[in-house]
Amino acid sequence: MKKLILDSLGKSKHRGSNFRDLLYNNEARAFFFQVITFVLVVGLFYTAIGNLFENIEARGIQTGFSFLNNRAGFDILPFLGNIVVDYTPESSNLTVFYVGLVNTLVVAFIGIILSTLIGLLIGIARLSNNYLIAKLAGGYIELFRNIPILLQILFWYNLFINVFPHPKQSLAFFDIAFLNQRGLYLPKPIAEDGFIFVALAFIIGIIAAYFIKKFYKKRHELTGTHTSTWMYTLGLIVGLPVMVYLFSWLTTSI
Repeated sequence: MKKLILDSLGKSKHRGSNFRDLLYNNEARAFFFQVITFVLVVGLFYTAIGNLFENIEARGIQTGFSFLNNRAGFDILPFLGNIVVDYTPESSNLTVFYVGLVNTLVVAFIGIILSTLIGLLIGIARLSNNYLIAKLAGGYIELFRNIPILLQILFWYNLFINVFPHPKQSLAFFDIAFLNQRGLYLPKPIAEDGFIFVALAFIIGIIAAYFIKKFYKKRHELTGTHTSTWMYTLGLIVGLPVMVYLFSWLTTSI
């Protein structure tokens, strides 16, 4: 009996020692505090969301995505999104989302291409042996690299708003292009009868110019004779479509 009591006391002391070791263990305490923090954050979000839904129901506000099927009721400036997606003010808000998505992808793609080209040119200019070009490129890099993008967007936006005129006082270029606060407006190309032949002539001109360039390049490597091909290229890419256009215009006007 005495031995049994001593064994029990030894086990209890051993358990107390394990508990104290666990209590003073940095990893165990860090895990414990993380669990408490997680529970508190989840409880806070649960309470906030519950309070939000109670207030929404009390005020009779409708939630969900049913508004996407409602009529938009406004127009969007013509861009590629309007061409890809058939949009009118009678369209739904979901159609507006698709138009905005296409426009965003187009602007992002163009921005990536232009920023890559500008970055390449500025980087090459920064390594130039010309002192003036190198310093100007270095100043450009330091200026725009140290200014937050959001501040640059706000600066250029307000600059365009204040510099360019109102749409009713647009800057007109031969009554073909108009520039104002809303952007640059150009004539919309309308494909008429014979346009397909002009497009085919342009494509054929590009292909033919490529093979002519390749032919004279190979000839230069074999004989050493250099032949300028820019006249052939200009005639095929520009002259051939123009000739096809004039011919189609003459045939339709007769």
